[in-house]
Amino acid sequence: MLGLLQCSIAPVLKAELLKILAAFGKSPEIAAPLWQSLEYTQILQTVRAPGQRQAAGIEVELNEIESRAEEYPLTRAFCHLIGTLVESSFPSNLGAGLRPPGFEPYLDFLRDSVFLRFNTRAYRRAAEKWEVAEAVLDVFYKLLRDYEPQPEDFVDQYVEMQGEERAAFKPPGFTLMHHLLNDSHMLSLCLSLLEEGVTQLDTYSPFPGKTHLEKAAAYCFMILNLALQKENLFMDLLRESHLSLIVTPLEQLLQGINLRSKKADHVVNIARYLYHSNSNPELAFESSKILHSISCNVNMQAKLVGDFTQDQNISQKLMAGFVECLDNEDIEEAVNPMEESEQESEQASVQYKTKIHILDLLITSLEIKPPNLALYLLGFELKKPVNTTNLQDSGVLGCPRTCLHSILDILKKGTDGRTGPIAVKESPHLAELCYRVIYQLCACADTSGPTLRYLRTSQDFLITQLQHLPFSVAEHEIAALNQMSWLMKTASIELRITSLNRQRSHTHRLLSLLLNDMPVRPFAADGELGMEDESRNISAFLHFDTTSKARRKILSILDSIDFSQEIPELPQLDFFDRSQIEQVMVNCEHKNRQGQTVCSIRHLQRILLAEVNALQGMAAIGQRPLIMEEINTILQFVVQRNRLLQCLHAKRHVLESWRQLVEIILTACPQDLIPAEQRQLIIRDLLQDVHDKILDDNATKELMPVVAGAVFTLTAHLQQAIYTEQKQPMSTSGMNQSQYVQMLDGSFAASAGGESLSTGYVSIGDSSLHMILRKLLEFILKTGGGLQKVRTHLYGSLLYYLQIAQRPDEPDTLVAANKTMWERLTAPEDVFSKLQRDNLAIFESYWAPLMEVCLQRCLRWT
Repeated sequence: MLGLLQCSIAPVLKAELLKILAAFGKSPEIAAPLWQSLEYTQILQTVRAPGQRQAAGIEVELNEIESRAEEYPLTRAFCHLIGTLVESSFPSNLGAGLRPPGFEPYLDFLRDSVFLRFNTRAYRRAAEKWEVAEAVLDVFYKLLRDYEPQPEDFVDQYVEMQGEERAAFKPPGFTLMHHLLNDSHMLSLCLSLLEEGVTQLDTYSPFPGKTHLEKAAAYCFMILNLALQKENLFMDLLRESHLSLIVTPLEQLLQGINLRSKKADHVVNIARYLYHSNSNPELAFESSKILHSISCNVNMQAKLVGDFTQDQNISQKLMAGFVECLDNEDIEEAVNPMEESEQESEQASVQYKTKIHILDLLITSLEIKPPNLALYLLGFELKKPVNTTNLQDSGVLGCPRTCLHSILDILKKGTDGRTGPIAVKESPHLAELCYRVIYQLCACADTSGPTLRYLRTSQDFLITQLQHLPFSVAEHEIAALNQMSWLMKTASIELRITSLNRQRSHTHRLLSLLLNDMPVRPFAADGELGMEDESRNISAFLHFDTTSKARRKILSILDSIDFSQEIPELPQLDFFDRSQIEQVMVNCEHKNRQGQTVCSIRHLQRILLAEVNALQGMAAIGQRPLIMEEINTILQFVVQRNRLLQCLHAKRHVLESWRQLVEIILTACPQDLIPAEQRQLIIRDLLQDVHDKILDDNATKELMPVVAGAVFTLTAHLQQAIYTEQKQPMSTSGMNQSQYVQMLDGSFAASAGGESLSTGYVSIGDSSLHMILRKLLEFILKTGGGLQKVRTHLYGSLLYYLQIAQRPDEPDTLVAANKTMWERLTAPEDVFSKLQRDNLAIFESYWAPLMEVCLQRCLRWT
């Protein structure tokens, strides 16, 4: 067949022969010798005889025969063949012995003769223009996808040819990266193709070659995305080398002037593809990926905002495009793809990923100082101070629909019923990012005021969301924990702000929802509480003496956090050394976008495969299948380990958010909203529950620092609450000593009249205090030689607890008390002395192990 290609036959017949060869070339065993046959027959002339000026082979066919006929079947077939061979087998020594080895001659032909000229050639069929572009861009994409920058790529290497040294060719991916990181004709043509593609799509009418144009545009997007992903490593290696190349970051090149429009509108043209998210979800997805990558550059944000808002008409369309992507309904198929056809499922999955990239773009932009792209997309003022923004529902006062409205609608669906937000279960990662965007808006000083005011007055967001906590999605535990984390952090900010602004009704509603231990009534049809029901809820919150009680919301959230976490151990290995594999795994660790330390699966796989390829000998070849199986076992272990580490990070995150919410409730909220006796009962319940969970045998030690901080805060506020109660004048209330002892024992109950107890408070009882002390000592013993911060918190908690047994009016000396030592010793035992004696008895029961731990720590300090 290769011989026929050199004969004078019709280009269409040659094209069919190349298609047949491409079908054979899908097998790696055939692809390798086929490369050598192509090189030997010089279908594409890669070696020129001395004195030869005119090219031969397929290049002549393209320039003289196909161009004259305005039909290019041979060129398209050749691109298809090269693309198939590149994917099957790619020999690095292609052409060795006849010329400097490498792929460079093929790449030069595809780039210079095919791609750079396809837009200026004449075509009998208009659709064939885009078919040629699609075929050649497919090859470029595969070459760049399989390329990983290596240090040796940036060193000039030479090969000896016919007694003289000649420079060796660079890998094709290196050459493509060099062209994409310069203002080259190749990059300009890619951007021009994207502009022409979106211009054609904006007509919303069919035209010849529409499918192939969409494919060609998709390949351009994927090539640019790959360049953005690899440019940092490429430029780092270039700086470390002494190679005389000049490159520019691609995001800066995208800010260059468009020669056709005379404007810097390349990024705008890329974003215009978001208009077509319903008809072309893949193009919208690739567009969102590029926009997300560009937004990570701090210096690009102000320029992007200027480009997007320069033309009001374009600005409105871009906003509508982003909103349309977030408003797409078909997200549940991404979780349950078997319910729909394969094509519909794939489309829904692409739309879901597009939403993820847009939310990532918002999160990244919100971390950058204004003006940034997120403020524009979320509807904030750009020409005035951001904090003067007046957020409204879409359509009110001319306010357009923004990404903020779309995010709130995603989280709002399902909150009227018992099941809670639908997105939490059907698209957990999407819901997690939505909650994070809301939190970042509330945490930023510029956007906090407008956002909280809008959520509070127009949406009642926090009440409708918090009432469904805790979220429990077993198959998506990590996402559910992160969702609760961001929501509780947002609630903490709201409680703090409403308390400072003395918005008591809002603060009281949140406190009632979180701390109320009364049974919750069924949800109303409209999901809202009436005035009568709300007053009943508040009265139930204040009246704690009841026989029918429910679990407090703040305790239910704590119950949903599983403190146990098992990290798997590396399985038994037969071919690899266990210690070396563990060291390689440590070397492959990096921090992901969430700041979590995980092992790079791709990097580890590349290292292990390099070790396998370096093996020599017949014995190694015979054991290769077993070695590959062991590599798969190692990779599966690393995947499981990464997931468990991410789960542990999520548990630490949600526990820290819970602690922050508890601290805000106890410190920032007005004291009179939580009665003193109710405050003590809440703190008691929190201390007992958090101690029970951390003292469980399966509880992981990684959560101890957060728990110790929470115990310290709770114990300090318990001491303060009891001290405040003790300072109240007992004589005015008419309470005698026996009543006070009964109150501490928990056996005192207020009568129906209760005139003698004007404040209506009840202490938690010394039995509860004893239990708290025992659990605190057990916690100290469990930490052993733990972190210094943990020990500091626990010892501080112990000191606060011991202060509970001190009389508030106890003088410092006997002289100040006007008593002798004998009078002090023979005085009748009061409630404080009894508590001190009980505390001492508890200490004696733990004395030996407690002293051992203390002595061990003292020895470490010395």
